[in-house]
Amino acid sequence: MVQAMTFPKDLLEQANYLARRERRKPKQASLRRTVKEEFSGQSAQTVMDLQKVADAFIRLQDFRHKADYDNTFTLTHTEALRQIALASDAFASWSAIRKEKIAQDYLLALLIHR
Repeated sequence: MVQAMTFPKDLLEQANYLARRERRKPKQASLRRTVKEEFSGQSAQTVMDLQKVADAFIRLQDFRHKADYDNTFTLTHTEALRQIALASDAFASWSAIRKEKIAQDYLLALLIHR
């Protein structure tokens, strides 16, 4: 069984190999693959956490709109607790990644997107 951290390390090793194997005139395909492998290796957990934050943001925003503007909407205690748990998980994920560049880029995109 492969350990969780082995895969990202393998991806970084592969990226280094690709970047160094064609020293004089590297092919664009190799250089692009290097960037992809590096991103995948360094950010696998960050990307998963960011996806969790983004999904929660959308779901909570939709739920909020329904609660604010849909007069036929009835909220159950169970559903309220579920939404609180979703928000709590999203805050925990954000706390873990908030200083990562990809998280900062996402936050900036949210602020400037119209």
